[in-house]
Amino acid sequence: MMAFGACPQCKLDISEERKKQSPVVCNHCGFTGSKTQTQFEARGEKKTIIVFSSLMVLMLASFIQLMNWDNYSLEIIPLKIKSTLGGLSQPDLERSAEICMELKKWDCVESNYSTIGQLDSTQLPRLGAFQMKRAKYNEAAQSFYGFFQKGGSDLEASYNYAKSLAQLGQADEAIKYFDQVLAAKPDVLQVTVVHNYVKLLMTHQRFEQAKKLIADIRKTSPESQSFMDTEYKKIQEMTTASRE
Repeated sequence: MMAFGACPQCKLDISEERKKQSPVVCNHCGFTGSKTQTQFEARGEKKTIIVFSSLMVLMLASFIQLMNWDNYSLEIIPLKIKSTLGGLSQPDLERSAEICMELKKWDCVESNYSTIGQLDSTQLPRLGAFQMKRAKYNEAAQSFYGFFQKGGSDLEASYNYAKSLAQLGQADEAIKYFDQVLAAKPDVLQVTVVHNYVKLLMTHQRFEQAKKLIADIRKTSPESQSFMDTEYKKIQEMTTASRE
């Protein structure tokens, strides 16, 4: 092309003196390059550059998509488009959460669970339990609180809410929910629940309450006589020391 110093007709290089002239005339074959043709060629070159650049961007985007989403790189595209447009249904959100869980994208899982919880409050305990696993106790407590505020009732949710409140140092409120969980199954020794309950009471130096809780359980059956013996002895030592 004339713009690069070669004649488009004979393909030979045009002399420097001829290049400076207007119009440019090839010193080999006499071909004349008009301004219109030069502009046309320039536009063609620009289009070619745009096409190749677009292909490179597409290839790079595809590579990033594959690296981020692995085997789900194609399946996640329509879900992302729906999310951008605000058209994700609950099944879509569930599937997105499953994919994110499989790829260990925890923020993505939590985000989907949160949106599902907004659509269906019965799913809020699942969000809270997931936040508990991530040690996000404040967020978890808010999720469980929202569930109960909307009329929810679930023993596991009550227990998890008690644990999240305990982690936040809200002892009085945590005790309320621990008591609810134990009262729901009075004939069953809920070992893990009681252990966490006693731990909360001891942390907040409520030794008399902890001592009574263990003592009451020990009275339920002969097999429970030595229940939490280590903790019970420690509590006795603490209460004795506090009186002296």
